[in-house]
Amino acid sequence: MTWAALDGCFDFGAGEITFKGEPTAWKDAQGHEQTGLAFGVALTSETFSGGRISAEVKFHKISPLNSCELVFFNDPVNKAFLSAGLGPPNLYTIRQWNAVKGIFTTYAATGDRRNLKPNEAYSISVAVQGSRVSMYDGGVEVLSTIFPSPVPPSQVGIFCFDDATVSVRNFCAEHRQGRVFVIMQFSGPFNEVYEHVIKEVCGARFGLDARRADDATGPGVIMADVINDMIEAEFVIAEITPTNPNVYYELGFAHAIGKPVIMLANKKDLPQLPFDVAGARVLFYEDSIAGRSKFEEQLTKHIESILEKRTLPAGRSGLTPG
Repeated sequence: MTWAALDGCFDFGAGEITFKGEPTAWKDAQGHEQTGLAFGVALTSETFSGGRISAEVKFHKISPLNSCELVFFNDPVNKAFLSAGLGPPNLYTIRQWNAVKGIFTTYAATGDRRNLKPNEAYSISVAVQGSRVSMYDGGVEVLSTIFPSPVPPSQVGIFCFDDATVSVRNFCAEHRQGRVFVIMQFSGPFNEVYEHVIKEVCGARFGLDARRADDATGPGVIMADVINDMIEAEFVIAEITPTNPNVYYELGFAHAIGKPVIMLANKKDLPQLPFDVAGARVLFYEDSIAGRSKFEEQLTKHIESILEKRTLPAGRSGLTPG
């Protein structure tokens, strides 16, 4: 794993990264000289597209604003990143930095910073699956948030903000297979479409795990599982040929949470689209041996288009670093 420092001063050793924080001069809005903390960002050469990032963090001193966070998405074009870790406004935070505007947008925060101790090792991690991001401290889930869209793949790393040394050990990025949630009627010939076209295209061509609600096992509430699977999916595929109320209910929920959706319909069995989806782009297919090849080709193009258009989720409320 190769590291590069984008901002700030770092030492990269075997299994340990050291951020050399120091008091830094800056000017406030009135042009007055102020002394604050040093800003540091370092990224790895590895591309992360979902899974878990973990590290052991140690501060050498504690101040009201110092932080060390795991960067789980970086946008070099817009100079922005998403991070989760030990930082203000509380003890734990999931937030977004926009360098152009010079502000942080906080998505979730909790904890009391009075519990943050110097020279104590904190084992933090962040899990990313589709639109869901969760943060852990020592294996305890302390924060979770759902972004407006799935987190895109990017290089990852660490962010530090301090006027003293910060040590980061055992940084690790564990990848997890991306998911696709499929909405359809559970009967033939749709089962065949699911098994022999959708799962094949998603798995063989994109390395994505396609699943339906009936793939779940064990106790639980069905709709709760459906909602969770949608949130954790990169996108949704919906077969809308039969006028099945369950299918349209789940399709409506996918649209409500802003999840990208590919709608499929059998050209022969659905000659006219229902009013509410009449203006939507639908992939029509033919249920035949000759039509399968074209169906797979078109589905592949739709998936490629969705994956290529993934962008950084839009921020909500901004907080300046102080």
